[in-house]
Amino acid sequence: MKRWLRLGLALACAGPSAAFAGDDPPKKEAAKQVKALPLTTKTAAPKQDAKTSADDAPAGSPLAQVRAVENEFNDAAQAFMKEYSVAKTNEERQKLVTEKYPQPVKYAPRMLKIAEDHPDDPAAIEAYVWLLMRTRGAEAEKAIDALITHADHPKVADAAPILQYSGGPKAVALLRAIIEKNPSRYAQGIACLTLARRLASDSPGVDPKRAAAESEALFERVVKDYSDVKTGTRSIAEQAKSELFEARNLSVGKPAPDIVGKDLADKPLKLSDYRGKIVMLDFWGDW
Repeated sequence: MKRWLRLGLALACAGPSAAFAGDDPPKKEAAKQVKALPLTTKTAAPKQDAKTSADDAPAGSPLAQVRAVENEFNDAAQAFMKEYSVAKTNEERQKLVTEKYPQPVKYAPRMLKIAEDHPDDPAAIEAYVWLLMRTRGAEAEKAIDALITHADHPKVADAAPILQYSGGPKAVALLRAIIEKNPSRYAQGIACLTLARRLASDSPGVDPKRAAAESEALFERVVKDYSDVKTGTRSIAEQAKSELFEARNLSVGKPAPDIVGKDLADKPLKLSDYRGKIVMLDFWGDW
């Protein structure tokens, strides 16, 4: 394996500093997932869940109605993925996306009606969570408004991660409500981490320094209080610790960490040797 580091001229700077903006890691990862298919919608590719069992839902009940819409959407998603996986050309794939991609917006009005017709039924929470996780616009806004009043419900935690990227100011309000009112440590931890990430990357109408300070405080809280909460194989405390280090040491305007290596002539190289000079760093690898 070979790796090289190249130095060149670029914009003037007072010294080597991290005055270069990078993509927010969670946003970057989300973009990768969306780009996995040439989708023409802003909604991420549908989850390929197994069909939801309706055995626990009495026929005709609000829960049975929610399950019916979920299953219809999941069936359409699975049928689409099956055809897409065997398509041989870009033209065939694009035709499938245009004609058969299961747009959640098609199912949203029915899901919203179930929730609004049965506001006191637990099925309404499931309907609102579904809407928030898969739609944008008016339906998602109504879902957030409703879930703020039910922030103590265990199911609300399922929707918390999506609030990092959507929902506007109301998303922040919902995350704060989950942290304050939800009895589940899992829900609290996920909401705390999500709010920290959101404030670190997107806080319109909020003073940037204030948002950064609160973001760091929330990351610290996750590290201190939620080390037992995991997503996948990693604890959210580990994730928060990594992102806290990045915020404090690798964000725009922070002094850049020193870099030690060898140049193309195999001579020792240190970034600090170029302090006060015009520097461009270009990192690339060859495996």
